[in-house]
Amino acid sequence: MALVRHDELNGAVHFDWFLAGESTARTFRCAGRLDQLSGDSESQLVEINDHRLFYVHLAERFELSDGRGSVTPVARGWWRPSGASCDSRDELIELRWAPSPSARTYRLTRESRLVPLACDADS
Repeated sequence: MALVRHDELNGAVHFDWFLAGESTARTFRCAGRLDQLSGDSESQLVEINDHRLFYVHLAERFELSDGRGSVTPVARGWWRPSGASCDSRDELIELRWAPSPSARTYRLTRESRLVPLACDADS
């Protein structure tokens, strides 16, 4: 799992969140840093096309082709599915951002909201 800052040529900034799979990374666009969510904060996401695993392993700033700006890695971590949600259209996922030893379970809703559950995965 990785989070990169995407600086567009027009000055706009957003973050791209990559969840690594076997051959591609499921990708979401978000306005803020997911690794800095606190307490019961939730984040609105926009799911975009899957990306190459290259971005999950990015170690330094990278200039994108075709005038799309640049991406800079800001956080890396670990994720896994965490069972079924009571609403089968939502997903439960467990996230741990490096270097934290603690994981937290979130609900990824069908509306692409990342919502923390009341209990941390370590509890």
